[in-house]
Amino acid sequence: NDWAEDGGLAANVARCLPRLYRFCLEVRAGAALDGFVFEVRGAEFGADLASFAATVRELLGAISAGDPSGAACMRESRVPKRGWYFQFAGDPL
Repeated sequence: NDWAEDGGLAANVARCLPRLYRFCLEVRAGAALDGFVFEVRGAEFGADLASFAATVRELLGAISAGDPSGAACMRESRVPKRGWYFQFAGDPL
């Protein structure tokens, strides 16, 4: 984990995106992998349900903003609607 205490959530997520992309490519190539974990450090990110929900939304937004496919699925107006799903590098996650 490359978490930097002074980096903020979005910067820490951006630091991990190359690994997430490699993970997606390996899965696409048939690797038997079934999970990728982002660790978010700091009590403020999960002190209560509201802060945890905001953290998850910010985390997904940061991943979406760095999507190499350019899809940026978190910017879609369909996010709160039935049938929407998160994707990164062209893969549903």
